[in-house]
Amino acid sequence: MVRIRTKRHDDGRVELIRVLTAEDSWSAEDPLAYEASIVWLVDIESLPFVRESMARGVKSRTAKLRASGVGQMVGYAKLTDDAPVDPQTHGFTRRFFYLKEKDLSGERIPKTAVDPRSILPGVPGRKLRPE
Repeated sequence: MVRIRTKRHDDGRVELIRVLTAEDSWSAEDPLAYEASIVWLVDIESLPFVRESMARGVKSRTAKLRASGVGQMVGYAKLTDDAPVDPQTHGFTRRFFYLKEKDLSGERIPKTAVDPRSILPGVPGRKLRPE
């Protein structure tokens, strides 16, 4: 199990910071292995689900991600200082979490939905079953 500590920022962000241990494994083939923290921009306790995606070719390991055309960004991953550059994109691969406009209506859970409370640095979100 991943050990984390929680940091609450003055602007309302909540950051789940990975506490590194000797048991942590590192693999250049697994971009989640280099996640240092997950930053939530909104209170995830009120969200029944989020969508999880990967951004490739990102220029920064830690800056807030800006994904256009996906809807409302609700969170993103920050990488460790030694995260490798993707040789194909010459950038970093980072996870982000978002909601589409129709998700906010609460009509149904999409196929790509994950439980935001299950997301930790280096750990994929637990998929939810669509209604």
